[in-house]
Amino acid sequence: MRRPASTSHRGVTRQAVVEAAADLVAADGLEALSVRQVANRLGVWPTTVMHHAGGHRDGLLPLLIEHLAAGIRTDSDGDWRARLTDLGHEIRRVALAHRGLADVLLRSGATGPQALRLADAILDALQDAGLDPDVVQDAYDVFLTYVLGSAGRQTTATAPARWRSFELALAEAEPDTYAALRHATRGRTARDDDARFAGGLDLVLDAIAPR
Repeated sequence: MRRPASTSHRGVTRQAVVEAAADLVAADGLEALSVRQVANRLGVWPTTVMHHAGGHRDGLLPLLIEHLAAGIRTDSDGDWRARLTDLGHEIRRVALAHRGLADVLLRSGATGPQALRLADAILDALQDAGLDPDVVQDAYDVFLTYVLGSAGRQTTATAPARWRSFELALAEAEPDTYAALRHATRGRTARDDDARFAGGLDLVLDAIAPR
């Protein structure tokens, strides 16, 4: 049975452990997360962290996800589209602040109370969009895949690099080749990552239920 968060081991609570884990990931990315590194941040032996995390790095991940999910607001007002827009930006904010988290969340089936609260808010908005019950799950997956995939791509800076690589490759190619690619790269309006994300999210929401 999982111990309550208030239970301490040698004066260190589970809350202190998960906050140290979140700070570590915010500073150094998810690849830095380990029982030993969290213990170093707390100034304790690894066994103290293991007491709360089940003895290994994988035990820290659900605690971290639940902790970060608690910081995502789900009380947005408005219609289904406004609520999903706010949720998308909230989820992205947390993912961007913790490099590597987005990829884990895409594979995760987190079922803690805070993760369930977030899933419920997304599904509530999708149901208010009037989707057929058989389609809601697909729409949920599409929404989260875009939001988390976009955040994961931004933290590795692959989006601007992709288009710059296309431009460089086209400069070396025969002028009459790859017409669609040339059209897409020619005269693009410069947009920052926030604008790029917002534009893509609008496309996703339009696909879920047209305005």
